[in-house]
Amino acid sequence: MTTDKEKLLGGKQLSLWAKDENEAEALTVDIAKAMKADVVQMKSGDYLVLRV
Repeated sequence: MTTDKEKLLGGKQLSLWAKDENEAEALTVDIAKAMKADVVQMKSGDYLVLRV
């Protein structure tokens, strides 16, 4: 999850864009709950949803 459209890359991963930081956080938390996963916020401000 990112708020920077320039960071969206191709590939098989799911990359989502949010319009602002609040939307990014809310969407990430909702996705993580649905997946029973953890959320990590990177130093860049992007979020990762990790399920181990």
